[in-house]
Amino acid sequence: MLTYILKADHELYYVTFRGLAANRMSDRVLATLWKDGKQSKSMSYSIETYASTIKEADDAALYKLVNYMMRYGDGAKAYAKSLNKQ
Repeated sequence: MLTYILKADHELYYVTFRGLAANRMSDRVLATLWKDGKQSKSMSYSIETYASTIKEADDAALYKLVNYMMRYGDGAKAYAKSLNKQ
């Protein structure tokens, strides 16, 4: 599970991804926000979207970690794809 804060339209949202394996970090999910029992907004988001917001100049160590995480996801995706070919 991955939880983080998303800033959108000057508001903060906590976004949690559950059940997304490493090979699905680039997959987009549709998140629907509800307010007072009514749908207020829908947005498409992914772990990769979050990773792209990390800037090297802001935090070099986090930037490096996130890049390694995304490389791991790419490797996991390639491995899963190779299993489906057999």
